[in-house]
Amino acid sequence: MDPVPGRRWQKVLYERQPFPDNYVDQRFLEELRKNVHARRYRYRAVVFQSGAVVQQLCSVCVFVVTWWYMDAGMLSPQGLFGAALVSSLLGYILFDASTEIEYCSGTFSFDLRLAKCE
Repeated sequence: MDPVPGRRWQKVLYERQPFPDNYVDQRFLEELRKNVHARRYRYRAVVFQSGAVVQQLCSVCVFVVTWWYMDAGMLSPQGLFGAALVSSLLGYILFDASTEIEYCSGTFSFDLRLAKCE
């Protein structure tokens, strides 16, 4: 039932109509379409890809805390450099031990001097 006789409600926002703002026609639910372009994701892929976001947030937090400690005088630049050097070397050693890459000549230092395997 239209509240105003002779004029039918239209689903347009740009035209002034003699209906209340919250008026809904009977056709509204018939024309309603839900989740037309919804995409289904796999849980494992979503968790894996959210790891990149968490890594970025953690990097920002580490930077802010480091800045705060250096600004407060609780961390010296030499201490920061030493901690970064030790953690980088430890990370490289752990990475090198966990990967089994076969190099062209059998030694990593020889491959670095060659810079390219044939």
